[in-house]
Amino acid sequence: MPWGLKSGLYLPRSGRFGYHLFDIFKQLAKLGHDRIRYLDDVVFEHMHYVIGKAACDSTYNKRNQRADDLLFIALDEDRSSKAKLLARYIKSRAGSQLAGDGRMSDETERVVK
Repeated sequence: MPWGLKSGLYLPRSGRFGYHLFDIFKQLAKLGHDRIRYLDDVVFEHMHYVIGKAACDSTYNKRNQRADDLLFIALDEDRSSKAKLLARYIKSRAGSQLAGDGRMSDETERVVK
């Protein structure tokens, strides 16, 4: 199941959903929970048509960069809330693992569901 569906944290239908996800995890790191991991043996190559790596297709033709930028700005508070929700979840899981019961707090469970 995709991350957004399982966690209840939905990302916008934007050409730049990766920026939204990255920003949530950068904010999560500022809250003391750095979960970003870089893998030495994984490479993502951007096959951009401008540099001849792919043909220009409908993905690029339909994209509205200005609208994506405005959406990113408009959703800043939403991403911040999502980072705080994840921080609460991580904190509740750490506490429950210390207690050995493997459960999250009632509040976090309610919000995540």
